[in-house]
Amino acid sequence: MSSENNSSWLNNPSRRTFSLAAVGTVALVVTGGNSALANTRPFDAEVEDSRASAEVEGADLNDPNSYSLLVNKRRPLNPLNFAPADLVVPNVPNISSNPEIRQVRKEAATAAELMFTEAKLQGHDLIIVSAYRSFQLQTQVFNYYVERDGQKLAETYSARPGYSEH
Repeated sequence: MSSENNSSWLNNPSRRTFSLAAVGTVALVVTGGNSALANTRPFDAEVEDSRASAEVEGADLNDPNSYSLLVNKRRPLNPLNFAPADLVVPNVPNISSNPEIRQVRKEAATAAELMFTEAKLQGHDLIIVSAYRSFQLQTQVFNYYVERDGQKLAETYSARPGYSEH
């Protein structure tokens, strides 16, 4: 992508917001001298009911191809085994060497590459810890936790296949 294209891409606020939100779903760890987690403190926050309907202009919370799709333990993918057609491996550090689990959506990869570059310029090293998981892989992960800890406990920290934000 040329720097001219990068500039116009960055100047589109909605594209930048949705792209960075997509990247935000990728688990990242800050390494090096200035860990973002070192200075965190608990705080009181008001939390809205997650079942509440969210209305965002231009957002489609149900279309599996939409970047604003909402998936969680109460809102499954439809179909459950949906896989995005635009998965790519971003050119950023990743804890895994397995390309299948290094993938993210194309727009998220572009945003991640820009974010990692900017973080590096500010003295921070980032690494992707967990990204896209296929239905098959999420089935294996979830079943492992069920076998290890039982269904009830596993459902408190791991999503069933088709309900995973991965």
